[in-house]
Order: sequence, then structure tokens, then C-alpha cells
Amino acid sequence: MKLRIAIGRGIATLLLCGLTVFTAVNVFAEDGETTVPWDQVPEVVRTTLLAQLNNAVPEEVEMDEEDGYTVYEAETEVDGDEFTVEVGAGGELLATEIEIDAEDLTAAIQTYLQQHFPDAQIREAEQVTVTYFEIEIRDGDDTRELHFLGNGRLMHDNEDDDEEDDD
Repeated sequence: MKLRIAIGRGIATLLLCGLTVFTAVNVFAEDGETTVPWDQVPEVVRTTLLAQLNNAVPEEVEMDEEDGYTVYEAETEVDGDEFTVEVGAGGELLATEIEIDAEDLTAAIQTYLQQHFPDAQIREAEQVTVTYFEIEIRDGDDTRELHFLGNGRLMHDNEDDDEEDDD
């Protein structure tokens, strides 16, 4: 079996294909979140949160279960904007989100919204960055591209019968 692994920090699209997404929803659901006192947050999670929050201890950390995976989320303000960090139970950085003004959306997004939702008003916009791992596997004639979050959650599985790369 031929195995090629590309590991890096990707930026999510709706299909996790490496472009910046502006969205009004979190990567993980908000239902069922539990507030966790800072001293009860696992050390590996605290380390990642502190690194992402410039050593600022968040006022609140929420824990959620998503598809069987534990996710910790903390928020702070950066230059007056809400900044959110999502971390897996093993300390893996999963995503960051920062609130942005509607006028800071790209021209392409603004055009799309005007064409498809001309009467809608933007209530909230966030720029979301998802850290994921892209793995391409080949076994015989079967080629697949898999996208995983650092906590092992499979985000995308695309079996590609057309060989694009014969490395």
C-alpha cells in the first residue's frame, strides 16, 4: 500500500478544502455544553488554550461532546472582537474563530449574499480557522483523501478513482 501523509494547518471551507470560511456557526454544536472550572480542565488542554490566548486565562471554559469526541471551548476578546478557541481532549488545536464586521467579508462573499439573499441582514460573521490533517492513501487501484481533526474525528472521506498524482 502506498501512503502519503500531508500534515499541516488548514483553513476550513464548508468541505474542509483549504479556504477561509466566514460563518455564523461554530464548528461544533453548542447544545449540551458544560462549564468547566479552569483547575479541572486537563493540563494538555490548558496548555493549548494558553498558547492560543497569549497566556490569558479565560473566564470560562465549556466542554461538549460531539460525535463521541470531547471538545473544550474558551473565549476572550482580541482588539474588541470575540475570539474563540476549540481544543480536543488530548490538547489538539481544532479551531479558532474571530468575530468580524460584515464589511470585512470578502467581495466574493458579499456578492454571493447580495445575489442569493438580497433582503437578508447579516446578524453575525466569524472567520473560522480549522486545523486538520489531510491524508491520501492508495491501496491498489483505490485512492482516498481523508481529512481528520487532530482528535481523530473524520471530517471528510473522498474516494477518488481518477488518479491525479502517481507519486
